[in-house]
Amino acid sequence: MTPTLKRGATFACALIVREGDAAGATVRAVVKRRADVARQGDTAPDLAEFAANWVTHWDGDPASPPGWIFSLTPDQTAALPADDCVMDARVSLGGVVVMTETETLKVTQRVTEPSGG
Repeated sequence: MTPTLKRGATFACALIVREGDAAGATVRAVVKRRADVARQGDTAPDLAEFAANWVTHWDGDPASPPGWIFSLTPDQTAALPADDCVMDARVSLGGVVVMTETETLKVTQRVTEPSGG
């Protein structure tokens, strides 16, 4: 299921560490307009950068895995186009990207926003 976010609303999602040790890892996650994968070399600029916060356990449950919570502010989502976008997250260790995760995001306009906003 594709996550949907409304322009002008706070949005949060998570990247969970299922195996391995994430100590010392850095992470960067951005929103981009979805590129046309049929065209080689098609790239899209970053539209917004997520704030990333490390959590040792979810909801205080010591049995839950660690990971990052990514969030966008209302100002950031308001600046996004009402369109199909992607979240591009990269985890690095020692400056080397060790994992890339891409998730489709559906950005929708607010109910009170005129069409084409």
